[in-house]
Amino acid sequence: VLNFVLTRENIGQAGAFLRRFAPRAGVSEFQLYYPHYDGLMREHEEGLKLSMSDAARAVSAVFAEAGDLAKKAFVYNMPPCLAPQWSGRMRNWAREENSLLLDPATAQGAEIRQERRDRVKAEVCAECRYNDDCLGVERRYFELFGDKELKAVPR
Repeated sequence: VLNFVLTRENIGQAGAFLRRFAPRAGVSEFQLYYPHYDGLMREHEEGLKLSMSDAARAVSAVFAEAGDLAKKAFVYNMPPCLAPQWSGRMRNWAREENSLLLDPATAQGAEIRQERRDRVKAEVCAECRYNDDCLGVERRYFELFGDKELKAVPR
């Protein structure tokens, strides 16, 4: 498994990284991670921050250019309303039976949950076809970028 954290500084290199490393033996999945704005990311967010809509446009281009290699690529930590055409290639946006999330609000007690209380939803989410399953967007994201780019996907 390869991870690539999407930032403003490296978003243009994601496609080349995928083409270079994904074909190698043993690489079963290429994970494009939209970052959590915590820890070191928060300390360096001014130089690295990237909106989800900008990331979604770039990832769409990566998928288009990657051809068959795109089958190995998955996007993490973005809701599918930003790119419903590849919602099946997205992870950690919904409650998943095979994926446990550590809730930062309870991390000291190491409590594992199938939900994230640090995530919130915009008003428009109530009208979205993904609303019942979607975990929402991290609170810090709304502080940095607001919620205007989120659009409800018709039911």
